[in-house]
Amino acid sequence: MSDNEKALTDAYYWLSMYKSGATTEVVAIEKVKEVIFDKHNLNENQQIAINNSKKTFEKGADLYDCAIDMVLYDGLTDKEWAEATLAFLSWALEQEEE
Repeated sequence: MSDNEKALTDAYYWLSMYKSGATTEVVAIEKVKEVIFDKHNLNENQQIAINNSKKTFEKGADLYDCAIDMVLYDGLTDKEWAEATLAFLSWALEQEEE
């Protein structure tokens, strides 16, 4: 398993732990940020897709619509989309916390 695959697996694990109630939101957010932002350098296309989704979310769209928008963004491979989506969801959890 590559480092990127391990990081994605770890991020998914922490999001699942939060969703199931096995950990707190704060812990899950910190762990996801750690594995995504500390272990990944997101490329320019990923950053553009994330920023577009952030703008859409801030205008009132739900997370599902924002994730779909990221799928439709040209220039991302499936793996890049997954990494960008996890980074976006981590950011969105932080916004909900505030």
